[in-house]
Amino acid sequence: MKKILIVSALCGVLACMPFMQSCSEVLEVKNESGLSNDAAITDANSVRKVMVGAYNRTQEVLGRANPSLFAETFAGDVAYTGSDFGYREMWTQNMSLFTGLPGATWQNAYEAINTTNNVLAAIEKLSDMDDKEKDRTRGECYFLRGALHFELLRMWGHQPGVAANKIQYGVIIRTEPTIGVSASIKQRATVSECYDFVIDELKKAETLLAANPQTEQGRATSAIATAYLARVYFQKNDHANAYAAADKLVKSGAYQLQSNVFDVQRKPFTKEAVFQIPVTTANNTSNSLTGMYRKFGTALPQFVLSNDFTAFAATFPSTDKRQAFLKTDASGNYTVKFDTTIMNITVIRYPEILFIHAESGLETGASEDAVRSDINLIRQRAGIPELTSAVSGKAALLAAIDNERHMEMAFEGDRLWYMKRTKSSSIRGLAWDSDQLLAKIPSSEISGNPNIIPNP
Repeated sequence: MKKILIVSALCGVLACMPFMQSCSEVLEVKNESGLSNDAAITDANSVRKVMVGAYNRTQEVLGRANPSLFAETFAGDVAYTGSDFGYREMWTQNMSLFTGLPGATWQNAYEAINTTNNVLAAIEKLSDMDDKEKDRTRGECYFLRGALHFELLRMWGHQPGVAANKIQYGVIIRTEPTIGVSASIKQRATVSECYDFVIDELKKAETLLAANPQTEQGRATSAIATAYLARVYFQKNDHANAYAAADKLVKSGAYQLQSNVFDVQRKPFTKEAVFQIPVTTANNTSNSLTGMYRKFGTALPQFVLSNDFTAFAATFPSTDKRQAFLKTDASGNYTVKFDTTIMNITVIRYPEILFIHAESGLETGASEDAVRSDINLIRQRAGIPELTSAVSGKAALLAAIDNERHMEMAFEGDRLWYMKRTKSSSIRGLAWDSDQLLAKIPSSEISGNPNIIPNP
């Protein structure tokens, strides 16, 4: 448990980005079990440095193949050929509380959450920070705290709507600084409570950041909070609110698809990237993701294309620009979508918003022409024929959205959550509500938190 809670570890992870000052002096560890808020955050400058650390830790959660490879391993678009014990456990659908990748996600996320909690607790006392910056900082903290709780929830909690005999718990909601181990001994909230909390956090962030905009690239904005709300509402099948959030972004005119399908991964902060976290050569958390998919020499990557995905992709025209992501040679099939030395962490990109807009619009009364228009933007960029009125009716349009989303978002950690949300009966042989699709509460949490209820 101490690995999660000890803030001396937190200081180590607040390695600031090169364009910022060092943050090594910001956190003063008072004892093994916690830190003094007064010593950690004493002025506006220390807040700014600690917030860089919060984004860095969030980058660790979303960048080091987490939770992308977790989702892809279970969804079935890839197959694992490596020998790493943790990935092998996930691939064989036999996770334990010692499985490495989920455990690291849990630890990193709660350390980032604890950073935001410390900032929110200390900021009221600061006299050298004006109200505008305080509100902007609060908005960023609420955003990060909400987004991180949500990413944990998707991995550890069932999709809303499971049967009463299934575990109804999500994750631990932590909103207070962890000072001492006893302060962290909390029970898991229900899935419903977690969704309510996440939505409330993101709505607060949306409001505060709209009034106090952040101009620094890679930091939370009101629009990014809106995008995350669209993702959260969509996951819980709240189509009215999902559509409203997505519609706001579509109508803003701020986003557009890049003509080159590789650009969103290889170029920083394009208009297709709704939310990206910047990385540098000194702090490149994307390398674990690229390393799992990149081919080195004649050896296949550790993650290759599954036979099912290869067959699915073959149903799209050979002229589809996205076919360039897929490679075949004598050794097998693999993807080059992330075949680059360094790339920003792309958390949300515009196609996801268009898919939410299309599907939630269809579910809430948007015209079929409007639904086809959203999908056709993506098909136009892919260089393939647009959907015509021949594709009509709810069932046919939902199938078209499913297929297009599957191809467009392949390998980006999207497919598992989509299949669970739509209650797929076969996710590599498992039903959408199978307990085997849940990550296990890490051993470090279980050993230090007697109140925790583990997943089956």
